Amino acid sequence: MNLNDFYEEIGGSFQEVVGRFGGMEAMVKKFLGRFREDKSYEKLQQAVEQMDAQAIDNAAHTLKGVCSNLGIGRLQKYAEDMMHHVREGKPMEEIPAMMDKVKAEYEQVMEKLNVLIDGK
Repeated sequence: MNLNDFYEEIGGSFQEVVGRFGGMEAMVKKFLGRFREDKSYEKLQQAVEQMDAQAIDNAAHTLKGVCSNLGIGRLQKYAEDMMHHVREGKPMEEIPAMMDKVKAEYEQVMEKLNVLIDGK
């Protein structure tokens, strides 16, 4: 899998991200590799388990930002949706279903990242 294929599969724009990194594909790949070590998703999971609105807002905001910088499109949108949901004071009972979407997308992104970076 190459970077263009990766971005196509995750709902991102390869050209936009590479442009953000000054045309250096190696840098994009390097920072995508670091995404695998990012703890934003785990923090969001913990916040949802505790149903802590402030922690959900913070973690979703951070995950959204990281995904935005790396062009991880759908995951960014799902995290942003959750962040706005909390900020707008909408029912917290809806958060677990939103987290299910985040989780499914995160797992797909990680699976594709492993193929892109490790070849497996």
